[in-house]
This record gives sequence, structure tokens and C-alpha cells, in this order.
Amino acid sequence: MSTAGKVLIVLIVLATIGWMFLAAGVDELNRNANNTLVELEKKIEQLQLDVKTAQASVAKFKDQSTILQERIDREAAVLFSRHNDVQRIASKVRDELARVQYELSVVQEHAEGAKRSQGQRAEEVANETRNLAKDRETVEGLKAKDKELVDRLTQLRDQFKKTVTANTEALTRR
Repeated sequence: MSTAGKVLIVLIVLATIGWMFLAAGVDELNRNANNTLVELEKKIEQLQLDVKTAQASVAKFKDQSTILQERIDREAAVLFSRHNDVQRIASKVRDELARVQYELSVVQEHAEGAKRSQGQRAEEVANETRNLAKDRETVEGLKAKDKELVDRLTQLRDQFKKTVTANTEALTRR
């Protein structure tokens, strides 16, 4: 065999060995790619399950926040109703005070008239004075009740503000 034939055979053998190494490398890459593909498919399935779980959680939180908002709205309506009641009572107290002040002026006029005709009017003045004292006690009692109701309203407002803040923070954290 000639030298050119020997060189050609060596080149063919080397090329065959090279092709074998290349084929083995390609095979290894295919196996790695297939393994990676299987792992990615598993991750996709897991992520899809996580998305469904997250969507369910979001829906649950939305439901809870809706229920909470409705409860807060009801409580706010109750507070506004109580506030209106307090304002109504305060208005009645003011009316009562105006009435009592008017009665006081009437009593004072009667007292002046009583000085002129002290004999007849002495008993009327005593009666009016007793009525005035009772009305003042009533006014003082109503003032105390009004103060208690205003204090309670303030407490309820503060509690409502704290509840709204806590709920807002709780929803923000989620």
C-alpha cells in the first residue's frame, strides 16, 4: 500500500473517531435536553397549580374583604344613626333650655308683679320657683346625659378609625 493510502486510512480512522466523539456529545446533549425538558414540564405543572391556588386565595381574600367592608358599612350606619340621635337629643335639650329660660323670664316678671301684690302672688312665686328648680335639675340631668353621649360617640369614632386603620393595614399586608 502506498503512503498516500496509509495517510488516507489514518485520516478516515481519525475522522471516524472524531465522528464517534461528536455523536456521543450530541447524544449526551439530547439526553440532558430531554431531562431538562421533563423538569421544565414538571415546573410548568407546579406553577399552574400554584397559580390556581393563588387565584383561589385572591378570591377568598376578596370575599373576606367584601364581608368586612359590608360589616364596617353597617357599623358606620349604626354610628351615624346614633350620632343623629345624639344631635336630636341635643336639639331637644336646647329647646328645653330655651323654654326654661323663657319660663325664667316669665317667673321674674311674676316676681316683680308679686312685689306689687305680694299677698296674692306669694304662693304663685313659690310654685314657679319650685317648677324652675325641677326644670333646672332636668336640664342639668340632660346636659350630663348629653356629655355622656358625646363622649361615647367620640369613643366609637376612635374605635371605628382604629378598626378601619387595622383593616387597611391587614389588607395591605396581604
